[in-house]
Amino acid sequence: DNAALQAEAEQANYVLAYMEAKDPIDRFIALRKEYDQNVQKVNSIELEIKRYNRDVTTLGLQMRQTATALEYINEQLGNIFYSKGRLSLKGSEDGSYLLCSRGKPVPPGKLSTGERNIIALTYFFATLFSGKTESTKYSNPMLVIIDDPVSSFDSGNRTGISSFMSFEL
Repeated sequence: DNAALQAEAEQANYVLAYMEAKDPIDRFIALRKEYDQNVQKVNSIELEIKRYNRDVTTLGLQMRQTATALEYINEQLGNIFYSKGRLSLKGSEDGSYLLCSRGKPVPPGKLSTGERNIIALTYFFATLFSGKTESTKYSNPMLVIIDDPVSSFDSGNRTGISSFMSFEL
């Protein structure tokens, strides 16, 4: 009988231990589930942050390249026309450009064919240098074919464009 009494006492002990531990164990299981869900949320947010940072970095690089190209084009236009303000491009926040003559906006249709060709030529060279620094833009040899770049210009612009072409080539 002693063994039966001991077995019954052990069973009662197991039941009491279970009853005492049930609420903390259930709470632990619920908290663990909540913790796992929060870890998933954090991982998802971290992934979004990485994507956002990558997009911001890419956008920043594009904006720097655009600003560099715009600076290059305006510098070359100033050199070709022997006047910094004679013809220039200004960038706007929406990514478009505003064409200015002597600081005032001018529609492209009001420009001469020669002036439009000069802008096109400087833009062409700016695209050749895209993604390169000032010190590396001439580091890779390339074949560039330009068909009669000076025929549509008057004598003053012909001198400026010839000087520009000599420098770049």
